[in-house]
Amino acid sequence: MAVKEVEPNRTKMVWGVKGVHKFPASVLMLFYGMDRALAKDFETGLYNLKTHLERK
Repeated sequence: MAVKEVEPNRTKMVWGVKGVHKFPASVLMLFYGMDRALAKDFETGLYNLKTHLERK
């Protein structure tokens, strides 16, 4: 995760997950992407971060 102020009222956020899956999980990930699995958590986290940063 990285946060950088671009302008006085603008912030750039980079957030991701990286990992290696062993067999058989590696095969399952071909059909079930982590983007779909984590999308709700990412959206909630980004919303919470945005709310927190706007309070400061």
